[in-house]
Amino acid sequence: MTEYIAQCLHSADEPAALPEIGSRFLVTKHQLNGAAVSAGDEVEVSSHHTNYFGAKHNGTTWYFRPVHIGNGLEPVVESLDGAPAPASVKLDEPVQTATRSIFAAHVTEAKRLLAGTDHTGADVIRLAEILAQQ
Repeated sequence: MTEYIAQCLHSADEPAALPEIGSRFLVTKHQLNGAAVSAGDEVEVSSHHTNYFGAKHNGTTWYFRPVHIGNGLEPVVESLDGAPAPASVKLDEPVQTATRSIFAAHVTEAKRLLAGTDHTGADVIRLAEILAQQ
């Protein structure tokens, strides 16, 4: 819990990297941030605020911070035909480019590069964006 508070305080000094409206995330932690969501549920980003975002699940909007991305929320991975990938695909597993979006591969690489460092979900997304530009 102390680590989470430190991450929140650290990220308050930086502009929040909010996900795009319409982005979908798979919930990996039950009742994340007090929301009535369970691991395996899918939420869709519906609004932005200064340093947090709203995401809908079953018609109710729940609020999350960028620090939750990679720490309770994982981007929904889609296959090349646009269909959701099987639930068994995890971002930490080896990348199979035929069934993963290019950006998801950058997120995976960013998580690998940042492993063992004090980082937030926003840091992962920011590094993935840098990798995508190269």
